Amino acid sequence: MAALPWVTPTEGSAAYTTMLQQMFGERGLVLNSVATFDNALLGRAMLEAGVGLGLVREDYALQAERQGSVALSPLAHAQYPSYLVHLASRRDDPLIRAFLEATTDVWPELRLAKPLA
Repeated sequence: MAALPWVTPTEGSAAYTTMLQQMFGERGLVLNSVATFDNALLGRAMLEAGVGLGLVREDYALQAERQGSVALSPLAHAQYPSYLVHLASRRDDPLIRAFLEATTDVWPELRLAKPLA
């Protein structure tokens, strides 16, 4: 797979770069990067134009598959941790607490690093 043409992020994209490193670099494989992108919209456009293979957020990938513009491979599923950061002094701020609660309602698979007290 690494020898196939890939659309890869520029170095500024930590999430994509980390996932590709986990999938390929840690196995000693070097990707055949034929094009790079510096924002996700450009990357998706190149994928839909057939430039090469690439990683896409799951929600975008499923939408593009439903529209018939891409095919998804079941070969890999990568995850990247994300964090919401706020001032410690706002820990009990009703707006912050409401946002965190709403987030876990929408995405139940998310877990809070520290549960709301």
